[in-house]
Amino acid sequence: MADTVPYTAVHAERFARLSAECEQLPSLREETLSLSDMFDHDGFAIEEYCRDAAPNPHAEASGSDVRRFALRHGIWLAGISDHVLDMSAYLNPRADLGRLTSIGKTYAINWYLDDTIGREKFAAMSGEERVRAARRRERIIALCRAAGADHGHPGDGYPGDRRPGDGPAATGHAGDGVDATDSVEEAMLQVLEELRDGSTREWYDRFVGQWTEHVGMMCRDQNARTSGLLPSVEEYTERRIVISGMPHAITFGEFAAGRFLARRALVASGTDALVDRVFHRICAACCLSNDLFSFPRELREGCDANAVVVEALHRPRLTLAQAVAAAMDRTRCHTAGFLTAAADLKTTAALLDSRELRENLDEFVRATEDSLRATWVWQMRSPRYREIRAAFR
Repeated sequence: MADTVPYTAVHAERFARLSAECEQLPSLREETLSLSDMFDHDGFAIEEYCRDAAPNPHAEASGSDVRRFALRHGIWLAGISDHVLDMSAYLNPRADLGRLTSIGKTYAINWYLDDTIGREKFAAMSGEERVRAARRRERIIALCRAAGADHGHPGDGYPGDRRPGDGPAATGHAGDGVDATDSVEEAMLQVLEELRDGSTREWYDRFVGQWTEHVGMMCRDQNARTSGLLPSVEEYTERRIVISGMPHAITFGEFAAGRFLARRALVASGTDALVDRVFHRICAACCLSNDLFSFPRELREGCDANAVVVEALHRPRLTLAQAVAAAMDRTRCHTAGFLTAAADLKTTAALLDSRELRENLDEFVRATEDSLRATWVWQMRSPRYREIRAAFR
């Protein structure tokens, strides 16, 4: 099992060779690799699993609302935003229009940050640009923290008779008490208010924590050559889970359904460990599959923070195609682990006395299954990942 090691000139040379191999991507066909190999195992076929997958019926209406929101706040990126607008509709196929739109607004902010000051963009910035990007990142983090538990939440023992201007949007600052919010921060404040008003205090604080951690890790240079350390494949996976935003994407399943898991109830019922296992496995499977869809673009952009690259740098005898196959093996393992844990949770939930908890857990499992389906269907159809399909049989 590979450990975290110093990043050396040998790794840099190996990365350069991988980049050269990437220019010959059609050669992957010679390895008879299929994209579905990252999921298919023991009679499980991802294409069959996703046969009836479809976007939310409110996708068009919600997408229009999200587009107007993004344009109003200056976070619409021409030629990019159109390609990701429908992601939330695949991840949350049963949400009502209002909840789907709130979720979509959050993703619009995420995509804007990723494509302007995200880890791949950050690495190519000049020194001055990095300073500005880091300042924006820290302001956003401070804003999220300020909009968390310190602000009252209706229905959770806090003042429910909120006056206009109360809550997150009333801060007017990015947590520093000096500078006024910019348009991106204003967009975040609006979304946080919508999420807060449509959830429980526990869920909202959990979401804010996940989103804050995501922004903090996504919006910085994650290259091993920058840190001087090549992470182990296990450490990379844990870091990638956070960078991908999958934790709050899965947590959105509760918001989409209006059914929220209470930690105290999970612990009392003995289902907490199973819920955590399902949660971790689906996050890992989804984020690693995204690395497989995006590794050609990331290699060309000089990004070594990718599951395929980490495999190849730890195992220098592997060809690029073999490193892809190794990353697929890991993704497939997490997929199998997720499916097993989800089945176990369904069985356990069916035996619980509390009808509310049974139904909440059933909805949680459905939401994680939706995420697996969306991971395959949306990435296969999105123009953002079109080129990868040409490399596989």
